[in-house]
Amino acid sequence: MVSSRDWTPLKAGAFMTDEGIEVRPLEPFHHNRSVETITLPSGRTVELTRFHAPAKQSLALHVCRHCGSKLVEPVAWREREPGQWQLTLRCPECRRTATGVYPVAEVEHLDQTLNAAQGSILADLYSLSRANMAADVEQFIGALRADLVLPEDF
Repeated sequence: MVSSRDWTPLKAGAFMTDEGIEVRPLEPFHHNRSVETITLPSGRTVELTRFHAPAKQSLALHVCRHCGSKLVEPVAWREREPGQWQLTLRCPECRRTATGVYPVAEVEHLDQTLNAAQGSILADLYSLSRANMAADVEQFIGALRADLVLPEDF
């Protein structure tokens, strides 16, 4: 019996076909497979290899699964059943939308993330407003000192 460990490819590495197409060998699935040896009633042994799909990378709902942007926002939502919400999410960077049903814990995490982002935006807005008002006041004081403000200006 020839084991998969005894097998060697005829052509190692990437190569070109007669049609000019580059062929690259597949990456080995060593970390995504399990090997089991089964003994049949006849006494023969068979090596059974099972390939497993790679584990799905779990991303937070505010992260776009296409471009990786952290600006994903919900555009529609409704409760499907107790403990689950249907959300339509949109990425403002790649403009993709996705609709899915998510557990309450993930939706609450998204809500907390959005609230934190909103707080950060409001803090920046407050800071920017104060800076703009300070600049306007300084400009007005300069105009008063230079006698550039007349009664007709009001």
